[in-house]
Amino acid sequence: MLTPSSKYVDSHLKPFRCNKKNCVGVQFSSTACLLRHEREAHGMHGHGSRPHLCHFRECDRSEPGNGFPRRYNLFDHMRRVHDYACPTTVPSPPGQQAARKGASRKRKATGDDSGERPTKAMKPTPQQQLQAKRGQLQAAFLTKKQNLINMLANLTGPSDLSDELQLAKEVFSLHEISTEFKKTTGG
Repeated sequence: MLTPSSKYVDSHLKPFRCNKKNCVGVQFSSTACLLRHEREAHGMHGHGSRPHLCHFRECDRSEPGNGFPRRYNLFDHMRRVHDYACPTTVPSPPGQQAARKGASRKRKATGDDSGERPTKAMKPTPQQQLQAKRGQLQAAFLTKKQNLINMLANLTGPSDLSDELQLAKEVFSLHEISTEFKKTTGG
């Protein structure tokens, strides 16, 4: 067991080495120090790449190397900068908020109660939510696939491929949708 004073006993030993060619002889006393070095110096462990690119072509964050490290950051950027509404978020119907504010949470003192309770909107079961998500992903996949088919159909020769990055983005986006769909099916 480590005590506060014993954890520094072997700090002079540095058995952990960076195995990158440009870091010859660089050693560390712990795996944590080595991992921090790899993360900061070499951009490893998910800290170098920014694979999530903005879907809006005119945005500078849509260029490779200038994207976002996490999907959440990408969608947050698109929501704030481009007024993008995520397909998974469903806005509440207008007027529902105003009606809720005016309603009192106390029981009425009058004897108007006819014994019937107002019907509550049933919350979808996890299975229904999963089915809805699968349907959304299926629709998004088919739309993206059709966009790709249209892009490819418009190509008549090698000189027509002026925006090959956009084509690669579309294929990557199709792959992301496919991966997300497979997660919902357990595969």
